[in-house]
Amino acid sequence: MEEDSIIALVPASQQIVLSPTLRHSFPSLPVNTSFTLMLKESPAIEQLETPETPDNNSKPVSYTLDTLSVILSALYCKLLIVLGLALPITKIITTTVPAEFYDFFYIYLYGGSLAFILTVHLISFKKKAVKKIQSKCSKNSHVKKNDKPATTNHYGSFYLRLGASSFGIGSMVYSGLELGEHFLVAGTACNNIIISAIKPVLRMAFALLQIHFIFLSDINVKKARFPSITRMCLGHMLATNIAEWLSVVVEETKHEIHHLHSIDKHHNDDVNHYNTQNCTNPTSGVLLSGATAYLFPCAIEYSLICAVTLIEMWKDVHIGPPIKTEEKPQKEIFPKQENKQYAVDCTNSENGLVGGLLINVYTLISLLVFFALHEKRQDAAYWCLTVCDTILNASSLLAIAIASFEMRNMAYCVHRFNTKGSLKLGLDISLLLKAQFGVYLYAVFSAIACYFTPEASIWPDLFTITQTSIQTLFILDSWWKRCLTPREQEKKPGRQSLTYLRLVNIAMWTTTITERNRAELRPLQLAFYGKWPWTIITHASMPLVVFYRFHSTICFFEVWRNAYKGIHTIPDTELMF
Repeated sequence: MEEDSIIALVPASQQIVLSPTLRHSFPSLPVNTSFTLMLKESPAIEQLETPETPDNNSKPVSYTLDTLSVILSALYCKLLIVLGLALPITKIITTTVPAEFYDFFYIYLYGGSLAFILTVHLISFKKKAVKKIQSKCSKNSHVKKNDKPATTNHYGSFYLRLGASSFGIGSMVYSGLELGEHFLVAGTACNNIIISAIKPVLRMAFALLQIHFIFLSDINVKKARFPSITRMCLGHMLATNIAEWLSVVVEETKHEIHHLHSIDKHHNDDVNHYNTQNCTNPTSGVLLSGATAYLFPCAIEYSLICAVTLIEMWKDVHIGPPIKTEEKPQKEIFPKQENKQYAVDCTNSENGLVGGLLINVYTLISLLVFFALHEKRQDAAYWCLTVCDTILNASSLLAIAIASFEMRNMAYCVHRFNTKGSLKLGLDISLLLKAQFGVYLYAVFSAIACYFTPEASIWPDLFTITQTSIQTLFILDSWWKRCLTPREQEKKPGRQSLTYLRLVNIAMWTTTITERNRAELRPLQLAFYGKWPWTIITHASMPLVVFYRFHSTICFFEVWRNAYKGIHTIPDTELMF
């Protein structure tokens, strides 16, 4: 029997369409042939789908409803985000809308998110309790179910989750000071003290439970029993984080503009047209005045990390019928006891560590000189700070060049590509790329002001743009590199430079969070753009700049830790030359 000679005539009533590859093989056949030629045992054969049975009729309906839930959750999230931007701005511009209206919106956001998180935790606790009872009942049996925990997705690296927890603590402290400010005004003429005090309480509870929900729990959204509801609730949490981000930016911008006008003896009266009414007394601003410049970036960076993480969770929610996992029983003769030991190899990092410590000491000295000379000798103070920034950027570019040259022969991991062949960007890389937008935003506006101002230099800002661009490209390139030979594993090429880059980004993070976080510390740009525009630019971009330096340190540590693993720990299919 020949492989390519068996042809069967199939009636047209069976609604089977001729394969395009087969029709190309028989060009003499008419296009409107009422039957199909089916070639058996041929490489060009296509699997025919049988007509749907009544059991399969529910699948298209399920996929349609899930697709509709994706669209509805996205629209719902966008609507909440727009409201989260419009309401804080309206609160500043006009006084006709009562303050309770704004507070009720945020109470709705925090309350809905807390209800979802608590429901998920209750369901998780119930499942764990049932499994614990089942394990106790089958304790004396030789045949047990597989007690291995279900595979879960930990979004982001360990140090990203640790940093998010730290920023979450800063966000809770910020909310606590806001709550204390409301208690200080008890007894004043404000009528909405109770409602206004509920908002920071819910914000603190939301920040605490969200840390546990996203970064510490074993929740697997891929196996959600009700994917449509889960997707809608995740969209609600995403909108809550972005709305909180926008609210903090608008409020802190308003506070700093009022601060600038209070220290300016010849300010204009145009600020009086805006709503400056607040439930405060002479002592209420003491809590937030000193710490707000350092705490509000924590709230913004925490919201940024959680928002990007929730986007990844929202995309991971399963579309279609729920995934059912069957646990196969297995024989257990001896109980397995895993004794894990975690260690980090710090060899070939000494020179980079010493250089990084020295550059951090120099940075701290420069900052102390800057704040000491800022009041009386501003020119000398800014010259000292400009030299410090130039040295940091130049030394980091030199370290990147050395590391790139030494790591040029290392192998790439095949898993950097997804199933479609495009580059797979994880959560850490996505956060880095999003944070770099803030670096570009701040540097470009600052460079424009310097370019059109006499006796001002544009080169420090251009240097910053160049350094961050090259650094991001280097992280993207080295993120997937691994040692190929035992000699590379022993020599660890580029590790000294990676150690230095980790510490120099910490130094840049220190300078960013101290001297650039307030609009008044950049008088040239403040005079060029004015109080309102430059303050808005600063508060919109600087939290992203701070987060970029912080997250670059995390990314360099991940490259430093993963790129030099032994060849025996990497499967052969993961390496690519």
